[in-house]
Amino acid sequence: MKIRKIYLLMAVMAIGMFAACQDDMENFDNKVYSTSDPISKFVLKPSVKSATKTIRASVAKPADSDIHLTYKADPSLVSTYNQAYYAGAVLLPQEYYELSGVDAVINKGSVASTEVVVDFKDLNLLSTEQVYVLPVTISEATNIDILSSARTNYFVFEGGALINVVADMKKENYISFPTFMESKASGEVCNNLHNYTLEALIRVHEFSPGIQTVMGIEGYFLIRISDNGLQPNQLQVSTGAFGSLTDPATCLLTANKWTHIALVGDAEAGELRLYIDGQLMITKAATGAWQDISLGKPMKQNSWEPESRPFYIGYSYSAGRELDGEFSECRIWNVAKTQDEIVNNVYEVDPESEGLVAYWKFDEGEGKIVRDHTGNGNDGVAASVIAWTPVALPAAVE
Repeated sequence: MKIRKIYLLMAVMAIGMFAACQDDMENFDNKVYSTSDPISKFVLKPSVKSATKTIRASVAKPADSDIHLTYKADPSLVSTYNQAYYAGAVLLPQEYYELSGVDAVINKGSVASTEVVVDFKDLNLLSTEQVYVLPVTISEATNIDILSSARTNYFVFEGGALINVVADMKKENYISFPTFMESKASGEVCNNLHNYTLEALIRVHEFSPGIQTVMGIEGYFLIRISDNGLQPNQLQVSTGAFGSLTDPATCLLTANKWTHIALVGDAEAGELRLYIDGQLMITKAATGAWQDISLGKPMKQNSWEPESRPFYIGYSYSAGRELDGEFSECRIWNVAKTQDEIVNNVYEVDPESEGLVAYWKFDEGEGKIVRDHTGNGNDGVAASVIAWTPVALPAAVE
């Protein structure tokens, strides 16, 4: 008898719990909530002037009728954010953002709302010593309640490292450029370069026998590590016009160390200059007439060669020559940069800088697309989804 009572009691409790869960689900079903990230963080940098975010809301089951939503920036919620995250944030001033329409709608029969766009501007003028927050909340909704715990999106701005994420190729991945491979018009900015500078910030995990590729075109103009007769960690520039640039005394790289490489072609001086971490390592004069280079289309050095090859980052000739390491800040310029300009701009440059024709920051943090920040449209595509690594560069000096 006692056992039957215990089972009966357990059954009643189970029914009660199920009913409570059903009540909770029903309450949730009848409320609208934000589906966008509750907190979006931005790093303030001199080179980042603007940003755009979208906000959307949803309900758990299709709406019986149109649901109209109104959003607003709510300064009173700054203190809520600070209490929750122990932050000393201040309200982002109104002149630094625009809400492109404050109304959204969940149409009848749908579960997702239209977007509200938040545009941020002049971010480079904000102090990197201060944390700013903009709370944007659903203030009104027709015919439905708002889930109070999920109605607000916080946009947070603060100073930080210039580089926060990099791409790890892991000796198997690389970047190709469809616009270059197909000789599209957008690639013309990288062709017929009279003066030029190529830059890359890399960290190699391990140097093993065999070639590891940085960037360029095989058999034409290529920055790589090692070759037959070279040390596994010996940087080399292989060109058709200039031959090979390398020196076992000055061009040895260190594993697991961030290294900045800059190759300058100076037509007026008639020479190539190779810099490692801002230090001039090799100068090589042209032995004949100066030759311009083209990187925005497939090229070959000699007409008798069987095929032209395109520009890659992290790949050349065949599989097995990928870089066992990470990439950041790859750039092509149509000017010969000075040593001071190279030293002072290792970790970022203004995408609108004069002479900058291609700029791949490798800062996306997801997916396999590497965006060209110049706006010229020569985005890169990885062979497979990129392994993204969080970093903080430059590293703090202790």
